[in-house]
Amino acid sequence: MRSSILFSVLVGLLSVQALPLDLDERAKVIKAPKKPFKNAPFPTTAKAPPPVVHPSPATSKSQSICPTLKSCDDCISKEKTRGAVCGWSQTTATNGKCIPVVTNGPSVATTTAQCTAIENRFAAAAADATAATRSANAKKIFAKISSHVFDGAAGKKTSGRHLASTWITANGDTNAKSNAASLLGTMPFGQKKTKTFWLDTEAKAPFSGGYTRATVTTMCETAIEASMAANRNSATTPLKGSNAFAVKSPVNGAVLCIEFSGASCFPASINAVNVAPGSPCTGDNAVVDE
Repeated sequence: MRSSILFSVLVGLLSVQALPLDLDERAKVIKAPKKPFKNAPFPTTAKAPPPVVHPSPATSKSQSICPTLKSCDDCISKEKTRGAVCGWSQTTATNGKCIPVVTNGPSVATTTAQCTAIENRFAAAAADATAATRSANAKKIFAKISSHVFDGAAGKKTSGRHLASTWITANGDTNAKSNAASLLGTMPFGQKKTKTFWLDTEAKAPFSGGYTRATVTTMCETAIEASMAANRNSATTPLKGSNAFAVKSPVNGAVLCIEFSGASCFPASINAVNVAPGSPCTGDNAVVDE
């Protein structure tokens, strides 16, 4: 009985066959993608690389003539270049050279105005360097004589002491005079000699003034620098002997005649002078330093 039932079920299952799908039915089963596949696009923010620009070659004439010209003026001269197209290239004070001018090549000077600008730029840089060296050397020179200028020698009360405070402390103020306009003072001593001094903040009235050791140092260093400049524009060596130069006061703006002798620095006159700062000036008679 059971066997017959199982046999009937098996026969029924075998009789059931899957019918083939028609085209419409297949279209439902195999679906197309929602969007067709494409290559990934470049980001919208990406920029195309710049084109590679190569300098155009220089002519053989320019290649032969330009390097022979040794100054900016010659390099841009039509007479000197004789048809070559040249320009002056310079990035330091000593590496200037004349080269062929080519399209998309290095920036070069090709006019008189551009040559002048290059010359001025490097001349200014050289002057700044010279001034810095000169200033440093003037400081060293004055440092060696500053004790004499301010305090003099211990065994000689009339030596140095070009401050009112130190001079009068050692020598008194008999017949001493002061100039309120220049803030300088003077006093006769010895055999027809005259001592000059700055009226400083440590002196007592009527010989007190606005000068300090720092401001006097500045004036003396400026006078030493002027002496160097007068010595063939040296940055290291002042003129030999004793020489006076006009120096503008950092205290009241008066232009004073300051003398530098190599061993000392002092006012050559207690009166202001009417010459440009840095210029030579003439001091009063009998003004001395001991």
